Amino acid sequence: MLTRNEIEMLCVRGESVNVDFKREQYKFYDAPPHDKSELLKDIISMANSGHAGPSYILIGVSEQPDKSGKIVGICQGDVIDDAVIHQFVNKKTNRVVPFASYVVASGVEDRDVIQIIEISPCAIQRPFYLLKPFGKMSENAVYYRDGTSTAVASPEQVKAMGEDAALKKAKPVVELPEDVRIERDWSAVVVENAEYSDLDDAAVAQARKGFVEAHMGRITLDEVERWPLEVFLGKVKLAVDGKLTRAALVLLGKSEASVKLSPYVVRITWNLADGNSAYEHFGPPFLLNTSEIYRKIRNFQIKILPKNSLLPISVPKYVEKVILEPLHNCIAHQDYSKQERILVTESVDSVLMENAGTFYDGMPTDYIDGVKRPRRYRNRLLAEAMADLHMIDAMGYGIHDVYQSQKSRYLPMPDYDIGGDHVSVRVYGNIVDEAYSRLLIAHADMSMADVINLDRVQKHLPISSEASTHLRKLHYIEGRGKQVRISSYIAELTDKRAEYIQMRATDDVHLKGMIVEYLKRYHFATREDINKLLFQKMHEALNEKERLNKIGNLLSSLRVSGEIVNRGTRSRPRWELV
Repeated sequence: MLTRNEIEMLCVRGESVNVDFKREQYKFYDAPPHDKSELLKDIISMANSGHAGPSYILIGVSEQPDKSGKIVGICQGDVIDDAVIHQFVNKKTNRVVPFASYVVASGVEDRDVIQIIEISPCAIQRPFYLLKPFGKMSENAVYYRDGTSTAVASPEQVKAMGEDAALKKAKPVVELPEDVRIERDWSAVVVENAEYSDLDDAAVAQARKGFVEAHMGRITLDEVERWPLEVFLGKVKLAVDGKLTRAALVLLGKSEASVKLSPYVVRITWNLADGNSAYEHFGPPFLLNTSEIYRKIRNFQIKILPKNSLLPISVPKYVEKVILEPLHNCIAHQDYSKQERILVTESVDSVLMENAGTFYDGMPTDYIDGVKRPRRYRNRLLAEAMADLHMIDAMGYGIHDVYQSQKSRYLPMPDYDIGGDHVSVRVYGNIVDEAYSRLLIAHADMSMADVINLDRVQKHLPISSEASTHLRKLHYIEGRGKQVRISSYIAELTDKRAEYIQMRATDDVHLKGMIVEYLKRYHFATREDINKLLFQKMHEALNEKERLNKIGNLLSSLRVSGEIVNRGTRSRPRWELV
């Protein structure tokens, strides 16, 4: 039975897979089945979630904007009798659901109690389901708690529940085929001998900052820093019932505390592949030490010198995002049961990152366009905590962002190898083919699909016949068979575009000056007048559409700066000096 202090602690932590807040009492007495089924669904969902400890429905607690709970209470007369709830639930389910209902004083005037429904740990008995439809609930459907909401389990998840029960009992509850296997969440296991003193103070402080960044606009750092450590760790799912998980030691643990994870290996090894045998091992806390690894990597400006140009374009070999995003994914998806290190191998032109285990959900290319969302993680609790600490993007944008960053710096796309029982990703920090980089300079709006196919061309990898036909129509590639290459015509064009990029600021000032001088002399100008004035004066690297857009941008810039005004209409402008 919960005490008032324990209820307040749950309120601070907020809703989770085993805690649900209800501001008002369920509609029950004299209510239709559709309304009464809400209570039934919530109890069954909690029971099916298989939480290691008790689960709680707190009736008379309101969720606040910062996701914490506030005790508001309910009237004593609104309490639903415990025996009534038991009879209501257990007459409809395939087996008895173990739970208790009781009240605790709320301390709120006129709403003097909180009703608590406490569902006992019942992984052995799962799955629970209705024998007949009731209200909005279906017959034989297995409802479970998914985060802070309710979902219907898939057949695979129902099998997993049965398998979990079979592992916990001498006699299986559900007969399953011999080839059925379930993967347990390695990161969610509690480390019984771990103590809060095993956590690194600097890592915890950075974790609080990361939590605020991940929940930007919803909570302040001052608020988070006032939370007791136990509350904070519960919020980010690194502690279960106050006990530290393996994920907590991986992300926030002191280096010497990693022995408590033995025999599992929690280590990242950085090494140089240029013959000088330099290397360094990094253990926990990974929240801090991945940034240390990034700082070890040699980083400087790459100069792309277009043909027949004295004005190079400079871009950094690497930016933090393109190293930390794949590295953090290695940590989140490492198969720690294999007892292997994560490897970071730095060569002259690239960085190779490798983790144990297969690519867990789909293919890397599925995530390039930023549309696909990951449905599962190998180490779910670890991945969710890393998302809460602003280390990874839980919505699947990470790979998309890495590809976009490489494109914006005119560098090759990453290479993924997901063969066998390891996943590796190579991030390039140098040019493979200058013609490719020049082409990206010329066409900043090029589609990612075209960029990826051109990247394969520069690496002498095959592309589909449809992609080849498309790129030839655009004059991006030339040659046949194994001699396909990026077009020399485009390479010459990109030289001019690169020169234009370097001269753009000076060119804009000159063109704006021409507009102002024209208006001083002739007092007004139409858009057609301005087009005739500037069109042939603009850089030859710009096509007709780009020149017209640029003229529009120049006029807008002069208008915003207060130098000119449109005294005509939007469709028929008449530009004059202010």
